Amino acid sequence: MAIILGGPGIFLGGTSTPPVTPLLLDTYGGAAVAYSLRKLSSTYSGSAIRVRRSSDNAEQDIGFVSGDLDTSSLLSFVGANNGFITTWYDQSGNSRDAEQSSNTNQPQIVLSGSVVMVDGNPSIQFDGNNTYFVISSNITGEGFSIYTTFKANSQDPAQDGWLFDNLTSYGRGLLHDDYLSGRVTLISDTSATTPIRVRSSIDTNLNLITGIIDNDNSNGTMEIFKNSISEDSFTGIIPYEENLFTQYIGAGTSSPNEVFNGNILELIVYTGSDLFSDRVGIETNINDYYSIY
Repeated sequence: MAIILGGPGIFLGGTSTPPVTPLLLDTYGGAAVAYSLRKLSSTYSGSAIRVRRSSDNAEQDIGFVSGDLDTSSLLSFVGANNGFITTWYDQSGNSRDAEQSSNTNQPQIVLSGSVVMVDGNPSIQFDGNNTYFVISSNITGEGFSIYTTFKANSQDPAQDGWLFDNLTSYGRGLLHDDYLSGRVTLISDTSATTPIRVRSSIDTNLNLITGIIDNDNSNGTMEIFKNSISEDSFTGIIPYEENLFTQYIGAGTSSPNEVFNGNILELIVYTGSDLFSDRVGIETNINDYYSIY
């Protein structure tokens, strides 16, 4: 029997939420990367995560049961110890796994024998100090859309906490912005230009933030949505620089710098053009699973 304690909470055994069909990538394919603790594609045969247990530093892949993270196998492996993620596998088919080889910098998924949970769903905990992932190969493309399901531990972070960063001199992605309390910022910038920013409000509940940058280096559009509602937008010349830089989940650099403090459950990125056309359908699929709004 499952036991759920508190929020973000911890969880002992079982699965959390009934699977949503069709799976997200079966309907909305072509993602550049797709990380989740639920199964996103019926053609994906790999695991969700690779976990290191604190007792002896042994590692094991953890997959899915009926579309959910296999928490029973996870807890059987970790036992009464702590569990940390070394790899968050990319389900897009592009093999851009999110990795962290340093024990000190690995985000956590099991705390003292219990899965870290948010609203009844397994989640990955970032500590705001050291923990982050590095994407194994860069995402390229002029425009992108990013769908991030997460919970911030505070509305007023001590520093910028990046959720997803394609690092240039300033950044290109989503960050939990310390300049404005209770905000997430979608930013597009290069070293030679003034950054363009649009911002969304957030709280300390589970949120779905969608950020879209479409048609760069032309009269393009940037827009940010919270729980499927538009919060801010910009239309005009949007700076663009083809990827030559390392990309991170949960931090701005490998120093580490500007580390996110909270829990991430899912992060999916698409590239290309006409990125607004599938937004509502993608958000609906995510919300059908997580019941965010």
